[in-house]
Amino acid sequence: MPTTEEIKLMLDIQQKAFREGVEVIFQEVNNRLRQVESLNLELKLSLEFTQKEVEDTKRLNKVLQNEVNNLTKEISKKSEVEDKLEELKKRVDYQEDYSRRYNLRFDDLAEKNNETWEETQETVQQLLLDKLNIGTVKLERAHRVGPRPPPSGDARPRTVVVRFTNFNPRPLE
Repeated sequence: MPTTEEIKLMLDIQQKAFREGVEVIFQEVNNRLRQVESLNLELKLSLEFTQKEVEDTKRLNKVLQNEVNNLTKEISKKSEVEDKLEELKKRVDYQEDYSRRYNLRFDDLAEKNNETWEETQETVQQLLLDKLNIGTVKLERAHRVGPRPPPSGDARPRTVVVRFTNFNPRPLE
């Protein structure tokens, strides 16, 4: 049987080995704890950065949403303006057509060199009298349209536009 001294020595060796083992475990736990703390700090910083990015994205989203809303309103207004413009174009076309109801166009009426509008009006009056048996009719104007033909005389005569004073022309007699 071992002596007390030997038992004490063995206990001291076991205690020393146990302390060294505990110290190694303690150092390993401390190292792992530092690693966890370091990782925790990195995650915290990353989370803060991500949260800031999310907040920035939310702000940007609000700004962009406001801009989209404004553009939508602008497009809506533009659409309304285009609709009104289309309506006005139709009204102008109608007015233009309505104002032309007093007009007639005559083609192939002989044209003199340097013919005046008064001469054109007399030619139309003569045509109405000779060909259509309509007496003298009040004309607001009678004029030729288009560029003057060259003086050679080979060109087709220009069209005459006649505007009558009344829609339903009746002879003055």
